[in-house]
Amino acid sequence: MSKIFFILRADSHIGSGHLMRCSRLAAQFEQNDITFITPALSGMLPVIISDYNHITVGSLDDAVQIVSAHKPDLVIIDCYELDAVFEKKCIPHCRLLVVIDDLHNRTHNSHILIDGNLNCTPDDYKTLVPEGTVLLIGGKYGMTDSAFMKYRKEAAENTFTTGLICFGGADPVHATLQTVRTIAKSDFLKKMEYTIVTGAANPDYDQICEFLSSSDLKYRLLKHSTEMPKLMGEHDFAIGACGGMSYERLCVGLPSVNVIIADNQNAIIELSKKYNIGRLLKTEDLDNVKLLEEAVGYAQLHGEEIRKTGQNLIDGKGIERIAYELRKILATQNESVRERKVTKETDR
Repeated sequence: MSKIFFILRADSHIGSGHLMRCSRLAAQFEQNDITFITPALSGMLPVIISDYNHITVGSLDDAVQIVSAHKPDLVIIDCYELDAVFEKKCIPHCRLLVVIDDLHNRTHNSHILIDGNLNCTPDDYKTLVPEGTVLLIGGKYGMTDSAFMKYRKEAAENTFTTGLICFGGADPVHATLQTVRTIAKSDFLKKMEYTIVTGAANPDYDQICEFLSSSDLKYRLLKHSTEMPKLMGEHDFAIGACGGMSYERLCVGLPSVNVIIADNQNAIIELSKKYNIGRLLKTEDLDNVKLLEEAVGYAQLHGEEIRKTGQNLIDGKGIERIAYELRKILATQNESVRERKVTKETDR
């Protein structure tokens, strides 16, 4: 049995994406001793990792002392605010240090680096990691749960009757509330039935409840759902955030309106320029009835093309591939890898 630590941040400000992808990776190692180290988690986010040990820290810097004291076999770091400086402090105290990143905008000091963005290449990290770092890069290592494969669509619907609305676990930009308010103003959009998943840490949940209760929309409202693959499979289209959920919708083949809610979602923007994966909207566009109607109409008109493109791009096996590589490296690891010195490159 290996001792595995995950270090990350998730809250109502930055969202739950890091927590979700780490919990999916943790599920691949469920026979091991797994601990999550995080600052305080917002709302219902602790439920996502309730099956694992959880240590709450006042500052992520405190995680170094915990790693030093417990000497885990595997440490997995998924946090935009941490870089080579933090990793340098952790690496002497574990057998294997893994970093998950998707921005390639800072240096790292890890044995393995994972970036599952479709348009990412090893060259993106050429000057950011020490020589010899194992790179698990590109769509092959996309961190989409294999559960989404079970609900891959065989055909897109010609007429939309059901829509899924979800902007992740936190929705710090209030996109869910904006979307339902705009749908209620549209004769075209409010003909459909909606499932609205607000997310475990959505700050607008009470306002959304109040608005929906006095509207004439046909809806069911879920504060949190552990059945997102099934929900995506059941609906004709979706309106949701770019980022990790975009890849999930692509895997299912669910025609979607993809909304940019953060500055770090450039990968989806580039993907949209290269392939037809549906219309992109900005958060402020969600207040515009015409723009939202046009985006949903486009998804309906081009649904079959979007479905095929998405399924070809994302096969849903990325997390399984990552877990396989981590187990293999742990099993075959030699002393020279375990004791690899921090290079001057990562001292910057």
